[in-house]
Amino acid sequence: MWTATEHGYFSVVAHRDDIGPEGDRIVLVRARDAQDLRRVRNAGYDVGRIIAIVGADYPYRAEMRKDEWARYLADQVGGIDYTNFKDRIAKVDAGRAKVYLKVWSALQHIEDDDWDRELVAVVAEEEDDYIASRMAHPANGKRA
Repeated sequence: MWTATEHGYFSVVAHRDDIGPEGDRIVLVRARDAQDLRRVRNAGYDVGRIIAIVGADYPYRAEMRKDEWARYLADQVGGIDYTNFKDRIAKVDAGRAKVYLKVWSALQHIEDDDWDRELVAVVAEEEDDYIASRMAHPANGKRA
């Protein structure tokens, strides 16, 4: 999972062992800048020891309990008080904002090639039908 927050950019994957020393499920939180991991720790989250691996795609990494990473993400969502993430990052870190903008720009390539107003109308109609069916049959929308 790739995640970009005000604290940094992270690639989070299942840990090879998956179970920590106390039986907790763990994830490996990887970063390209050790400061990103330190910012998460300084924000009050239990980030394990940060290790550096020379030549790795993500040279800095730390183990975290999976529930702690989930708490971090939930808190990030709960703290959204801005209407534009790019503008927020520019206020926090102008240099990082330039990098995030390149990522945002690169991701535009996955947009529908045939995007047009007719397609928007079709998607909107499909969404209206989906919402109507969920309201008529609420159990259909529940997760197993």
